[in-house]
Amino acid sequence: MCSLGYNGFTDIGLVLGGRIPASFAKLAKLRMLMLEHNALTGTLPELCSSRMQLEAISLRNNLLTGPATQFGDCRLTALDISDNYFTGLLPVPRSRNSTSWLSLQVYRANNNFFEGTLPQFAFGEAPMLAALVLGGNSLTGKSLDTLWYMQQQLLHEVS
Repeated sequence: MCSLGYNGFTDIGLVLGGRIPASFAKLAKLRMLMLEHNALTGTLPELCSSRMQLEAISLRNNLLTGPATQFGDCRLTALDISDNYFTGLLPVPRSRNSTSWLSLQVYRANNNFFEGTLPQFAFGEAPMLAALVLGGNSLTGKSLDTLWYMQQQLLHEVS
């Protein structure tokens, strides 16, 4: 686990800045990457290579930009990329038969600059999803109540 996010250092104004190192992709046994509440900038390096074992990613509350579509290929239980400056389409599994998000339980991408339609997850790509927070983006489409049928109660905030 790499947790360099909200901690005692951020309370006194010490935060990480700069880009996320591309060398993180070489940490094959890394399971959790927690870099929330920092001042990280730039676009993302490849974090979802086939040799990585990441299960949870939190990049919440940074200054990250560009697309975040690579997360559609990650096998995660939790993804939090909220409160950044990401653009383009929301990360979703890239193929209809993808098994990447079968264990995804928490998906937060609120307060970015994502555009496009709300994902439908119509083919069961994320059957364990219990929390979905997408507000503060420029998304279009039907309300979540008519798009998703999930086995667990779904928390949703879409504006």
